[in-house]
Amino acid sequence: MLEQFDLSRADLDRTGTFWSDPVSPFATRAVDAAGRPHVRRITAVSIHRAPPTLLRIETVQGRILAVTPDHAMLVLEEDHVRRIRAIELRAGDPLPAAVGSAVLADRVVRIDEVPCPDDRVYCLTVAEDHSVLANGVFTGQCDGDEDCVMLLLDGLLNFSRRFLPENRGGTMDAPLVLTTRLDPKEIDKESLNVDVGDAYPLELYLAALECAHPRDVDPLIDRVEHRLGTFRQVEGFRFTHDTSDISKGPLESTYTSLETMAEKLEAELALAVRIRAVDADDVAERVLNTHFIRDLMGNLSAFSKQKFRCTRCSAKYRRMPLGGKCGGCGQAVIPTVHESSVKKYLEMSRRMCADYGVSEYTRQRIEVLDLNIESTFGRPKVEQLGLADFL
Repeated sequence: MLEQFDLSRADLDRTGTFWSDPVSPFATRAVDAAGRPHVRRITAVSIHRAPPTLLRIETVQGRILAVTPDHAMLVLEEDHVRRIRAIELRAGDPLPAAVGSAVLADRVVRIDEVPCPDDRVYCLTVAEDHSVLANGVFTGQCDGDEDCVMLLLDGLLNFSRRFLPENRGGTMDAPLVLTTRLDPKEIDKESLNVDVGDAYPLELYLAALECAHPRDVDPLIDRVEHRLGTFRQVEGFRFTHDTSDISKGPLESTYTSLETMAEKLEAELALAVRIRAVDADDVAERVLNTHFIRDLMGNLSAFSKQKFRCTRCSAKYRRMPLGGKCGGCGQAVIPTVHESSVKKYLEMSRRMCADYGVSEYTRQRIEVLDLNIESTFGRPKVEQLGLADFL
């Protein structure tokens, strides 16, 4: 990170790092994402191979520091601190500098490329804010490269196509494509729907009292989607509440304790009935339209277009052989889409239409699907009752 950082007492004083308590030998002044100064523990020191050259940065106030080209630098904006690489720094950029107990802007006047005087550079890991005061200027810590390399190696070393199952969905989570550049506009929409503010505004709670529609309060919440196209789309993400352990929380949720989909659905609808702010009829209709009806239609279509598979050699057939056996090994051939998978949500859909006030259109869609499934598989067999059943 610096030209010299051997953790001697003189260097620590020179860089703004100082002695702390005996349990944590070193601490440093750091700055958070909002530009507020703090004292943070130094949790680790890492050694890296030095690059051929360093960037020597000089400020208006005469502060000088030398960093690697990829080192994280902090730029002071109006309401937050922005992180960029040192190679992206330009003359005139305001750097957060320590002036007494305050954090003020000190602009860059000159950036020169100088030879690295040593074959090693040293980096600090700073708790919480991940920034450090170096020669009076707050910079970011630079120990994230190892994590990125290890994550990349995991995808390369612990992967083989021989490990992938041949059944449907086997390649869904396989790292078949690795990229070094991510476009936030091309990732899953769920990732863009994360709020990244450090507090919720009062207007949100006032709107909740008036039962405002979610789209009316959407501009009040700082979400990733609102930051697309700006430098803030990948940095400055905040949260509302601190925690000592990210793994804290329920060890087992109701979703995992309930075994069948029918049990999960009944619990969801029972909860909707109890909550006054929730329309249980609307919940039922949304489940039908967004999940059950689509599943019924998709599985019925897949059943009519399915292939048939040999249970031994996995040979696939477009149509069931007349003898019901594989022409290669003689083993039985079975369908890949079964009747039970087509009908699995049909009975639940019928009960929801009967128990909840869904729209007539949705009710008729279920009835049409019921008729289509009945025409495909026929009516279910009626078990013959004996005399003892009436006693």
